[in-house]
Amino acid sequence: MGFLRKCPYLTSIVWPTIVSQETRFITALTELFEAKALPNLERFLQTGTQGINNDLFTRLILNLPQRINALTIRLTQTILEVDFATLIQLHFSNLRVLELDWYLETKSSLAQVIMSSCPLLEKLVTPLVDADVVTEGNPWVCLRLKVLDLTLCFNSPSTVSHLQPLVFDRLSKLTRLEELCLRAPVERHNYGTVDLRLEYGLDKLSTLRLLHSITLCNTYEW
Repeated sequence: MGFLRKCPYLTSIVWPTIVSQETRFITALTELFEAKALPNLERFLQTGTQGINNDLFTRLILNLPQRINALTIRLTQTILEVDFATLIQLHFSNLRVLELDWYLETKSSLAQVIMSSCPLLEKLVTPLVDADVVTEGNPWVCLRLKVLDLTLCFNSPSTVSHLQPLVFDRLSKLTRLEELCLRAPVERHNYGTVDLRLEYGLDKLSTLRLLHSITLCNTYEW
């Protein structure tokens, strides 16, 4: 990791670590951040964090360079105990790309805080979000979004017909959207997640005139 100290103009780190090296890598990288050795870093992608304790993870996130505008983090059950939204709030005004991969389910309230607090955001990959969070009327994503990858969950099959048109209505306001991916959490596959019939609100997406890619993943019973 010492070679990175000699790269002060580095703007991007993409490092999918393996478990046997992860703690050592995170520790070394955190020390570089604390020493302000990478002041120009704008993009950080870390797809591990398996077995990383809360204290070390907190140190890493709190010391991210302030120029960060693209962040990819995989969070595990251990990391969920940390208030992640609070940790990254310093970067809310800069973030243009935010990709959050929750290894296990988490509360939608945490996702809500993150999704509605980044005014420049153009790409968002969300953790699990309950449909009622999307439809409750409060701001939930930035209207500048061009790419949205949304893992959406309905609490029961009976709520799909009621909530899905409301979800699609909220999505219809994202008129800059170019790519849309709707996912269902695999562990809840018995709950219908997306129904593509017009009576379930599909026609509401006709306002997305810049859309050139739509993907459905892990959807069932539609």
